[in-house]
Amino acid sequence: MCVIFDRVPRTTASPSYAHQGAVERRRAQRRQLPGWSCAQCQQYYEGRNLSSQELAMHMNRCSKHRSKHKLLPNTPQDFWRPDMSASDDDDDDV
Repeated sequence: MCVIFDRVPRTTASPSYAHQGAVERRRAQRRQLPGWSCAQCQQYYEGRNLSSQELAMHMNRCSKHRSKHKLLPNTPQDFWRPDMSASDDDDDDV
C-alpha cells in the first residue's frame, strides 16, 4: 500500500454532525431538505395557532430556511457586550 503524505485526503461523504455546509442551490434538491424556523419566523408560526404536526407540515411546505441540520442557536443577549459596568446587585462591595 502506497501512502502519500503531501496531499490532503478527499472525503466524499458529508459529516453526520451539525455543520454549516455548502448551500444547496438547486430548487428540487432544496425542497427535499427539512424546513426550520429562525426567531422571527418562530413568532410568525406561533401566531398561526397550529398544532405541532400542522406546524411541521407548514414549515416544510413554505419555510425559506432549509438545510440538512438546523443551525446552532445564537449566543445569549448581551453576551458580546464589552463593558464591565457594575449592576445593581453588585452594590454590596461599597
